[in-house]
Order: sequence, then structure tokens, then C-alpha cells
Amino acid sequence: MRFMPLSAELPFGHGRRFLGNANRFVDALLGGWEYSGLLHIRSGARFDVTASDGTTLNNGQNNRADRVGNGQLSHPTVAQWFDTSAFVVHSTAMTYGNAGINPLHSDGQQQLDSSLSKTFSLTERHKIEFRTDVFNTFNHPNFAAPDATVGDGAEGQVSSTSVDNRRLQFSLRYSF
Repeated sequence: MRFMPLSAELPFGHGRRFLGNANRFVDALLGGWEYSGLLHIRSGARFDVTASDGTTLNNGQNNRADRVGNGQLSHPTVAQWFDTSAFVVHSTAMTYGNAGINPLHSDGQQQLDSSLSKTFSLTERHKIEFRTDVFNTFNHPNFAAPDATVGDGAEGQVSSTSVDNRRLQFSLRYSF
């Protein structure tokens, strides 16, 4: 997992590149804004492929499927994340399937969380900070692991995301 923090003063307002000669009203409104963000990048998590035959291994756990092919697709979709024909229900009672532990990867995660803020000085001691936080700024879909139970009719299908959709949060802080 990698986190990359970002932070910068925007180049607008008095003494800056853009609107450097703006009047006091325009400078008070558009100048002095700060941007910060956090970029999350993570590869996909590994997951098990199990069998739906309802049998356990006499230890309370569901059995893994038998792997008869690679299972990875070059262009996975939410309707078929892995090659379901590469896994079959294990047929021998009380023995493990040969699929191995966590043979496949789910979708990776790319998410940018952003913040835009400005502090307005009312007097020397009194200030108001306005802040907008945007979580999952670009509303990028990060898919959760697919259904990985062979024989249940939905195997290979992704039905949810691992990160919430874009969310906005506004705040106002008064300092004195």
C-alpha cells in the first residue's frame, strides 16, 4: 500500500502569479486558498476459491475447489472477474481441493482524497476557516473481491465496491 500526501498553496491572490494585482474584495474571495490531498494506491488482495457442495473438511471449514486451469482473465469485468471454468467442485470426500490458498487477486485500489481550505481574518485574534473535504475525489470505482464459491451460480461476479462513492464534507471553524 502506498500513500502519497500532496499539499500546495494555490497561486491566486495578492503577491501570487494569478490575480496578483487584484483589489481587496477579489483577493479576499479568491486569494489564499490551500489544497491538500492524499493519494492511496494499493494492489488487489488475494482471495480463495471455495466449493459450494456444502461439505466441510471435518474441521468446520468449507472446502476449496479443484483447480483445472489458470483462472486469470486478461480483461476481467464485473460480470466475470476470473475464468470460472478453471475451477470445479472437489469430488473426493474429506480431502482438500487442489486450488491452493488465495490463488487469485481482486481489483486494486486508487483513491484521491482532497481538501480545499481558506482562513479569513476578521481581526487580529478572530479568524474563520472554511474547509471542503472530498473523499474519493474522482469517484473511481474500486471493486471488492468477486463471489468465489464455485457452483453457486454467481461465481466470478463482482457485486460491490471496496471504497465508498464520492463524499463531500464542509466545515467552518471559528478561532478566537
